Amino acid sequence: MPENDIIEAFQILLKDEQDSIRIYLPEAFVEICRKNIQKSSIPIFIKALSEDSCWRVRLVFCDMMVEVEFCEKNKDVNRLQNSLEKKWQRNACFLHI
Repeated sequence: MPENDIIEAFQILLKDEQDSIRIYLPEAFVEICRKNIQKSSIPIFIKALSEDSCWRVRLVFCDMMVEVEFCEKNKDVNRLQNSLEKKWQRNACFLHI
């Protein structure tokens, strides 16, 4: 998928009315950062996710950013992957509250 299509899809999903859709965007954001897709879009995504109207989306985003920052400093890829998998499982539970 071309980079522009990924950016466009992410921007559309950021505006989705259902928080059950937007709650998955922080994980997608991490993948976008990993692939170095259009770095100019990253600040826009950070602002949108950190100001989301749903507290669950903001919580997931904050959790992921803290873990990504810690792992980046320590270059611990395995810990990052395990942490993201655990967060994914925990966050899936939010959808059933």
